[in-house]
Amino acid sequence: MLVVDTIARVRRDHEVHKKGIKEIARDRGLSRNTVRKIVRGEKTAFRYDRSRQAHPKLGPWTAALDEMLEANEGRRRRERLTVARMAALLRDRG
Repeated sequence: MLVVDTIARVRRDHEVHKKGIKEIARDRGLSRNTVRKIVRGEKTAFRYDRSRQAHPKLGPWTAALDEMLEANEGRRRRERLTVARMAALLRDRG
């Protein structure tokens, strides 16, 4: 996601400092296509909103994982389950 500051800097580099697209891309760490889109477009922010968050592999285990995480919050730090231990417990369930 590009923030307004980055977009403004890219446009300033292009318009005021007369830098080329390739040079701006190298300096700012952006792709040339992204720099082209910023320079040629009128937008002040670029955002991609996913319509639906998919968890195909994790789907059937989300309820069990939520239970483990809630139980973990009530425990002291030494007694909490690690991520590796949670994965092992879920693997043992099925």
